[in-house]
Order: sequence, then structure tokens, then C-alpha cells
Amino acid sequence: MMKKIAAMTIGLLLLTPLAWAQVKSSDSLSEKEAFKRWYFSVGPYFALVDSGISVGLDKVGLGLNLDVEKLLGLDSSTVVARLDGAYRAGKTGRHKIYASWFAFRRSGENTLTEDIVLPPELGGQTIPSGVTLEGKFDIDIIKTVYRYSLILDDRIDLHVGGGLYVAPITIGVGEKGSSFGQTSLTAPLPVVGLGINVALTPKWYIMASSDLMYLEISNYTGAIQNNMAGVEYRPFNNVGFGFRTESLRLGVEVEEDSEVPGLGDFVGNIDFSYVGASLYVSVFF
Repeated sequence: MMKKIAAMTIGLLLLTPLAWAQVKSSDSLSEKEAFKRWYFSVGPYFALVDSGISVGLDKVGLGLNLDVEKLLGLDSSTVVARLDGAYRAGKTGRHKIYASWFAFRRSGENTLTEDIVLPPELGGQTIPSGVTLEGKFDIDIIKTVYRYSLILDDRIDLHVGGGLYVAPITIGVGEKGSSFGQTSLTAPLPVVGLGINVALTPKWYIMASSDLMYLEISNYTGAIQNNMAGVEYRPFNNVGFGFRTESLRLGVEVEEDSEVPGLGDFVGNIDFSYVGASLYVSVFF
């Protein structure tokens, strides 16, 4: 599914020349009408989530490999609210600041079929088979990027840029009915990206973008790939309705003695990915 969304996104990005020719033959649309200064959208986001965690590798030998969905009985699908916004600066509108936020809050429980020894970061206790385990896995995806429009006319906005994804993560595991240990970290992930918005007609728009980065610094390794493709219908002057598909893959590895702020005492690996679709209402002016 992630490969399909990535292929769709890349395909739309590569269709710029064709889109250019198509829109030039359609009804005229001024830049002011097509790409507004302010843009906000809100709507439900339907996601299929996959999470893998390995905590405390350097402190407990082989560490504890957790399949979060199976171990805690978490749902692999969820619905969350998502907020997006953008502002175009300058007389030409080529400089754009874009931001988005949504969060996964998942908790669950499961009865163990074998003994589990938790690492110090999660309490250090031994949980015998037959015990019901409960816990949580929370993650926010906060995105702020700057985009510069290489092409911006009455129909096409082809842009490049860069910014920061911030992912506060909290993991907690323990025996049901008792307090359980938890660990938190905030993964900072700078990205570079490419995207395109095309006004096919005064009311129909398509858009696609791709952000990625791989970073190694001070015993910290982070990687991210985010692809999006969507379509928007604007029947009213300042209100529209949209549908988009998106995939994100995030990986974080932290070794001991990392000096990256926000990681706390976390040592180990986290792999988090989702694919999803969103229906939303947009307001622009």
C-alpha cells in the first residue's frame, strides 16, 4: 500500500509538463483565485498503523523486541482528527509556511502466553505467563515546513522546501491493575521535499508531495519518508472539500550517551509506519 501511494505521488510530480499543457487549454483562472494567502483544513484521518519497538538493547543484552499491536492487543486501524494550515508570504506568494498536526492515542491489553522481562526503561519487572498485560503507545506527528514555488502562475504551483517533523512518543507497558513503567522521547527529523498543486479547473485541484530525510548525529539515527496525493473540489468561493491518501514511515535508533535533546533515557529502536486516507473541509482566503 505504501509503495502504491509513493508511486502515485511520484507520478503526479512527474506529470507537471502534461498538467501545464492541459490547464493552459482550459478556462482562465487568476493566481489570486487559485492559490490563496491563507489555507486551513480539518477532517477525520483513517489510518492503518504498524509499530515495532526494541527498547534497551545496550542494557539488557538482546533487549526486548515488542510487536506493539500483538503484545498489547492494540488496534492496527484507527481514526484521528487532523489539522492543516498554510500561509503565503511576500507580494508574489512564492514563499509558503505549511504546518500540520495529528496524533495517535492507542491503548490495549492482552493475556501473556509466556514470561516477559521488561527492560529498566519500562520498569524492569518480570511478568509471568497468564498475566494480563496493558499499556499504551502514543505518538504525535507535528510537521512544519517552508516551501518555495519554483513555478507559480494561474494554474500550477511547483515547489521545493524543507522543514522539521517532530514526533513526541510515549510507550508504557505493565501488569493490568498496577502501575507500569513508561518511557518518552521526542524524535526531531529535518526533511527536504518536493510538491505540486495543479488547478485543473476553477473548482478542481490535484496535489502531491514527498518529504524525506536520513540523519545521524550523536548516537542518534532518524529516517522519515512521507508521501501524499490528493484531490480537492471547491464549489464555493472560500470553502472546499478534499480527499487525500498518505503514507509515512519513521525510524529512530538511539544508542547510549546520545546528546540529542528530548530523547531522555531512551535506548533502542522504534519503527513506526502508517498508510491512510483523509476526508476534509478546507477554508481559504
